[in-house]
Amino acid sequence: MPVGGEPADVVARINRYDDMLMTSAGVPKLLLTFQPGPGTMMGAELIAWCAADVAGIDIAEHDLVAGHHTPEDQPDAIATTIAAWLNKHAFASASAFGDADRHTEQVARNLGIRPSASAAGLTIS
Repeated sequence: MPVGGEPADVVARINRYDDMLMTSAGVPKLLLTFQPGPGTMMGAELIAWCAADVAGIDIAEHDLVAGHHTPEDQPDAIATTIAAWLNKHAFASASAFGDADRHTEQVARNLGIRPSASAAGLTIS
């Protein structure tokens, strides 16, 4: 992270990214939240800021506890939420990609889940 505005190129990149987050309502974004555990980095105040300021954000709240290593604490909840979010936004459908089966399988492998028989759906393995 930049300190005191340096390095300037990194500050400029972060500012462009901030602008994109706040103005790109047409670009879906996903934030998963969990109940605080050891080492939690996002509290209620930061989550509320994201909800108010990040355009096009979906916030998936979980009552499960997770800390600094959330993917290790709650892998099934994360995979289920991402799969549902991909389906909600038709990222796993043929209308979103020319070769939906190939793309869905790649997304599923990256998420550690397996695709269902339908390219439009993902199931947890």
